[in-house]
Amino acid sequence: METNVFEFDRESLEAEKGIIASIFYYFSEISEIIDIDSILLDNFITLPAKRIFNTLRTTKLVNGSYDPIIVLDSLKSSCLNEQELNDCTNYLESLPRNIQYFSILKYLNLLQEQKVKRKLDNLSRRILRTSLNSENFNDQISTWKNTFEKIISQNIGANYIDSQEAINNFQKQANEAASTSRVNFLKTNYSEIDRRIKALSGGQLVIVASRPGVGKTTFSINLICNNLRNIEKGNGSSKEPAIGIFSLEMTNSSLLEKLIAIDSGLALNEVQKKLEGAPLGAVERALIDESQDKISRCNLLFSDESNITLGKITAIIKTWAKAYDLKFVIIDYLQLINVPEERNSNMNQYQKIGIISRTLKILSMELNTCIISLAQLNRKSEERKGSDKVPILSDLRESGSIEQDADIVMFIYEDKKEDEGSFPKTILKIAKNRHGPTGNVEFQFDKSKGLYKLAN
Repeated sequence: METNVFEFDRESLEAEKGIIASIFYYFSEISEIIDIDSILLDNFITLPAKRIFNTLRTTKLVNGSYDPIIVLDSLKSSCLNEQELNDCTNYLESLPRNIQYFSILKYLNLLQEQKVKRKLDNLSRRILRTSLNSENFNDQISTWKNTFEKIISQNIGANYIDSQEAINNFQKQANEAASTSRVNFLKTNYSEIDRRIKALSGGQLVIVASRPGVGKTTFSINLICNNLRNIEKGNGSSKEPAIGIFSLEMTNSSLLEKLIAIDSGLALNEVQKKLEGAPLGAVERALIDESQDKISRCNLLFSDESNITLGKITAIIKTWAKAYDLKFVIIDYLQLINVPEERNSNMNQYQKIGIISRTLKILSMELNTCIISLAQLNRKSEERKGSDKVPILSDLRESGSIEQDADIVMFIYEDKKEDEGSFPKTILKIAKNRHGPTGNVEFQFDKSKGLYKLAN
C-alpha cells in the first residue's frame, strides 16, 4: 500500500522533486557527481516520482539529455492507467527548472534518512500491535532486534575496511612508488616548507591565508611554476598528471601573465606589454615565447568563473579527476565561493564557510587529491600592534570550521619593523600541520616579478 504523501514534511517532498528535476534537466551534469544507477527506487516517497525515476532509467538519452516527448511516450507504456499517467504528467510539469542540481547528494541523503524513519516507524507500529506471551517472547524480541539492526545498517553502509585490506592498500601504494617513476604527490619545492609538510599529499585540505594584497595568489602561482615539469603532457601514463586552478578574482589571462613572469624571470609589466601591443626587446620576447611554449606543454587546467558555486566547483574537480591524475587544485579564494542555499535561509557567514571547508575536505579525501584553498584573514590581526600583528589560528575562527577541517594552515604576512626605513620581510608561517612540525619560513619576495625565493 502506497504511503500517504501528507505524512511527509514539505522538505522531503521538495528534495524528491529536486532529485527528479536534476536527473530530468541536468543529466550530464549530475552524472559527474553521482552514478544514477546507485540511486535506490525505494528512497522515493510518492508513486509518480517512483514511476518517473524508473522510466528515466530505461529511456534513451538524446545528445546527453532527456527528450520530454520520448519520456512522455515511455510513461504511457509504463503507467497502469490514465489516472496514474495524469499524476505523472502533472508531477513533471511541476518540477522546478532552476533546481540547484549540484545539491543532489544532499537531497538523496535527506530521502535516505526519511526512508529509515519510515521503516522504524512501521517497526514500532508492529511492536505496539503485537501481543507478547511467554511462548513467543524471546523469538519476537530477537526478530525485532534483527529487523532494527538491518534497518540501521542500511543507513550506515559498508564504509569501512579491515586491517588486512588496509595493509594491502598501503603495500600496493609502496610497490607502485618503488617500481615506477611516477610522482604520487607533488611538493612545494621550497625545501624549508617540504621539510615540514613532506608533500602536497592526496586527501589534504591546505589553507593559505593572508590579508588582501600580501601575495597569496602569487605564492600559489609559484607552486604551479615549481611543478610544471611534473605535469608535462605525453608522459606515457594512462592518466596524465595535472594541476587545476579556480580563480574567482582574476581572469585566465591575468593568471598566465603572472605565471609567465615567474617562469621567465621577467618583470610582470614586461610580460603585460605583449598583450598591450607595446614594443618588446628581442631577449624579452624570446623569454616570453619560451615560457608560453613550456606552459602549453603542461596539463594545467583553468576556471575563471567569478560567480561560481560550491556545487559547480565540486562537479568540475570531479570531471578533472576522471580525465587526469589530478595532483592538486588551487581555489582563489574560499570566501568568494557561492553557496546557493544561503539565499533561501538565514545562513550566516560562519555557517556558509563551514559548509565550504567541510565539502572541500571531503572532496579531497574522496578523490585522493590535494586541495589548496586561499583565504582572507579577518581584520583582527591588523588591529593588533607590533609582534601581535602576526596571524594566529584564531584569526580564522570567524570563517566557519576552516581551522578544524584543514590539514595544513599557512599564513603569509609581511614582517614590518617599526622603523620606516627597513624593507619588510615576507614570512610564511605554518600554523597548523596535522602530520608534522609547524614553524616559520622566510622568503625574499620580488613583487615586480612575482617571484618567491627562500631567504638565505
